[in-house]
Amino acid sequence: MEIKKQTKQKFSVVIHQDNFKKMINNTLGNEKEGQMFIANLTSVVSSNPLLQNCDAGTIISAGLMANALKLPLNQTLGFAYIIPYGQKAQFQIGLTKI
Repeated sequence: MEIKKQTKQKFSVVIHQDNFKKMINNTLGNEKEGQMFIANLTSVVSSNPLLQNCDAGTIISAGLMANALKLPLNQTLGFAYIIPYGQKAQFQIGLTKI
């Protein structure tokens, strides 16, 4: 009996799957918002090699949390971050100077 090892799909593959796009569009309310969210999240992940090893679902969940709080994920602004903890990503509110 052969046991198949499940391989984790890369975020860049998962985020472009129709079921994830549909879920994101439904959550955010429209396709345009969904496209912007996907572009922003993809940019964050591509700039952090440790995030690239995280479970895609946890990355999307962290991104949706930032979006729900209306906090941009642009790392240079410092309002919100997606932090890798092992193979999971978590949302983190940033501290900014006003």
